[in-house]
Amino acid sequence: MDEESRKKEYKVALDLFIKEVRKLKSNLFTNIDNWALDEDILNGVLLGYSIQDEKSRLFIHNMGEKYGLIPLCPEDLIDLDYSTGNMRPVIITKFGQYPINTNKNSQSFLH
Repeated sequence: MDEESRKKEYKVALDLFIKEVRKLKSNLFTNIDNWALDEDILNGVLLGYSIQDEKSRLFIHNMGEKYGLIPLCPEDLIDLDYSTGNMRPVIITKFGQYPINTNKNSQSFLH
């Protein structure tokens, strides 16, 4: 699949993700209309603000993964973790590392 096709698929996924977050009617997730796909990481979603609660940060990470997306706060970094002897992509947040699901059954992968 070419990059343009992937961008279109991630845009559809982002719209569905945003729709699900809106249904939560939670004040923890704000400025949802400003969430946007990252230019460098095609399935990265720039939230535009920090999430101050660890449980909420992990929740939005897991919810994004359902759509093959990687929600990112401004202070988050994507890195590779070798601590288990295998290379695995992770998001480094102020709360620790969250794995990025890259198995072939998941839509989430780095480009």
